[in-house]
Amino acid sequence: MRTYLALFWAKFVTFIVIFFGLGHASTWPGEIALYFDKQFLFHIVKKNPDLKIILIAGTNGKTTTAKLITHVLSELKFKVFSNNYGANLLNGLSSSFISRSNLTGRIPDQIAVLEVDENTLSEAIKQLRPQAIVLLNLFRDQLDRYGEINVISQNWREALSRLNQPITLILNAQDAQIASLTSQKNIKTYFFGLSSQYLNKKTTSFEADSIYCPRCLHKLTFQNVAYSHIGNFECPECHFRTPTFSDLADGLNLPIDGLYNRYNYNAAAELLRSVFNLNKSQVHKHLINYNPAFGRQEIIHALGHSFWLQLSKNPVGFNQAIELLPEQSNVLLILNDNLPDGKDVSWIWDVDYEALIKKTKYITVSGQRAKDLGIRIRYAHSSIIPLDIDLRQNLITIGSQLVIIDNLTDAIHHVASVTKTDEMIYVLPVYSAMLEVRQILTGDNLE
Repeated sequence: MRTYLALFWAKFVTFIVIFFGLGHASTWPGEIALYFDKQFLFHIVKKNPDLKIILIAGTNGKTTTAKLITHVLSELKFKVFSNNYGANLLNGLSSSFISRSNLTGRIPDQIAVLEVDENTLSEAIKQLRPQAIVLLNLFRDQLDRYGEINVISQNWREALSRLNQPITLILNAQDAQIASLTSQKNIKTYFFGLSSQYLNKKTTSFEADSIYCPRCLHKLTFQNVAYSHIGNFECPECHFRTPTFSDLADGLNLPIDGLYNRYNYNAAAELLRSVFNLNKSQVHKHLINYNPAFGRQEIIHALGHSFWLQLSKNPVGFNQAIELLPEQSNVLLILNDNLPDGKDVSWIWDVDYEALIKKTKYITVSGQRAKDLGIRIRYAHSSIIPLDIDLRQNLITIGSQLVIIDNLTDAIHHVASVTKTDEMIYVLPVYSAMLEVRQILTGDNLE
């Protein structure tokens, strides 16, 4: 009865949110359902024994990988749903099931592809009993919420060890923490990675996190590296090394840019191969018309300009976004410290803003912690000149290159005013800021 009551009120809240244009009902219905029934997800899944559930977790790439998988399965005429708007806590997962179920809890779909927050994965595994899990990577992210990555990986290891049903596990072979999550009973394990031709660095970068063996704690050696600590590794003590993996993106021109997206593509492709028996050519055929997920290389046309959005919420993701920027680009950086972003913004000191400055013509900074980010960029600036502060306009200028404007709407209009019509505006926001930018430019509220 608790589950039926939870569904009724959650459906009612969904109707109110959608009818009054308050958002996409991606979290509040689930919040209501969990208030009435803390085991809501478990009970809904129990009512749908034929529903195949796929979970995707990792620090970076969850949304893109989930959308890649969903896109291909939809092209193949499977009935599939996902948490499209990136709400990946228990309330977001619950909202996704609520949106697809009737008042008895029955769901007409065959497959659920769900991205899951790192801290939520253990509970999601327990309640959802998935048939397959994709684990992408682990980087430091929101240390005030998650702690260090070895804590997360240990939680995942314990959750996997408690599984008592057969499952397929898709792991990044070139992330040592992820690759070590093996040797569990009832688990079929497949690995993905990038061929050596894509790994152009010989050492890990300064923001690398997993440089010690997760099994014996000795320092790893790396033969070649894609970025951060992602690469081919070996432990000289216990000889734990990069396992044999598939690179189903090898030699292909992908519809999305960046090395990190080649990993996302390979994760999706390996899942589709091992679970749905699709080969390399079949996967690529169905991804020709793939469009990036919101805020992930998404292009929005507004204010007479084209805005390129790339979510940048931690050092590794931000540094990869910087590599994609063209020379002499105009950039808008947005730093918030809302709950989805983490209150601790010290991570900005691990971002290579020195490289950003070399590639940009003009930088505009905004958000709740705009001045913190301005100070960081000031340190990175090659020729520091005194701050020019006009408190009446709430504006700080560092030379001709950097302008800090706290109000995001004002910042967007400012960067548009200094950018030529035929030039792209590159926006690198944290998560909550990405939602704000999209709402300002498109009017679409993704909450």
